[in-house]
Amino acid sequence: MLGSSQWQVAPALRLASVGGVWLLSFLVVAVNVAVAMLVAVREFRIPALASLVATAAATSAAWVWSPARTSTGASASPSYSPASWTAATGASTTRSS
Repeated sequence: MLGSSQWQVAPALRLASVGGVWLLSFLVVAVNVAVAMLVAVREFRIPALASLVATAAATSAAWVWSPARTSTGASASPSYSPASWTAATGASTTRSS
């Protein structure tokens, strides 16, 4: 897996918390293929640029969604429980017959 080569890169570890080594491997391959097509093949410059922009957008979305680490190493993402979900949505936890 190519994604395992990124284990020392802190931003990559944050993305790995969302999609694992599979996401990192996909990003490594997608970016490298798009850059190679952008440079090597004149006819594919617009699709290659579009795929780079799409990859950047997807990576940004995953980055925002992924849990950040605090200075203590603990995850800063909120924990959700059924009680907090019920309080936030106003939904009832009892079933009606």
